[in-house]
Amino acid sequence: DGLSFFTEFRATPAAFVAGVFYYAYFFRELVLSNLRIAAIVLSPDLPVSPGIIKVRTRLKSRMGRLMLANSITLTPGTLSVELDGEWLYVHCVTVGSLDTEGATEEIAAGFEQYLEVMYG
Repeated sequence: DGLSFFTEFRATPAAFVAGVFYYAYFFRELVLSNLRIAAIVLSPDLPVSPGIIKVRTRLKSRMGRLMLANSITLTPGTLSVELDGEWLYVHCVTVGSLDTEGATEEIAAGFEQYLEVMYG
């Protein structure tokens, strides 16, 4: 049972609009995270504090969760390690918030606001 971009996609006008905003948000995050990673690499003291953090997703659909995990992985400095139901474990080059709510807001919430409209 393969998944495609349109698997579980809600074909509504709001979902198509959310798709446009999702990709705009994704590319913005892609550029910003590249700049953050470049600054870390170019810094003489290499300020990294790697770790794996637990993030909770409110997305219910398989495709929405898959898109979230892939979006996080494609953003430099983060890597989705495991997706287990509503829990997503993410490796970060520089860990920000250590609590689940803070990490969810920091890493997933921006993507979720659009993916929820698109996939549920």
